[in-house]
Amino acid sequence: MKNSPVAPRAVRDPPFVRGADVTDADAVSGLCRTLGYNVSPHDAHHRIARIDDSENHLLLVLEDTPGRLDGFILMEEVFALTRPAHARIAALVVTEYKRGTGLGRALVNAGEAWARDRGLFLVRLTSRENRHGAHAFYERMGYRTEKTSKMFEKSL
Repeated sequence: MKNSPVAPRAVRDPPFVRGADVTDADAVSGLCRTLGYNVSPHDAHHRIARIDDSENHLLLVLEDTPGRLDGFILMEEVFALTRPAHARIAALVVTEYKRGTGLGRALVNAGEAWARDRGLFLVRLTSRENRHGAHAFYERMGYRTEKTSKMFEKSL
């Protein structure tokens, strides 16, 4: 398969995208680690539960290999004084060896559909400066760089 170091995949067409639940915590934790985020299964369990209770968030998981999560997308609705309400891709990850196979596109399309269903007509996201492959992916999906900025944080 093009851009894939593995043999052609046995898939359902299209990949199976569904809402996440707390039973996905171990797999979601592992997917977070592929991006360098140290999220324990315990923490993933509690965060998924909170996301599931939120009216303004959506966590979708993708099974390309039956019984195995190969990616997820976290969407959130953002309200601000300085701009109209919009959707934000808060996290997107696809298993490394399945990147370039259309799975990320399936997740983003599902997230964008959620945003449209909520009456939101803009999707924003941030991506680390060194994730050039992700930047190229988003540009292929029609996203454009709006600005560059620094993110500050403070522990409380």
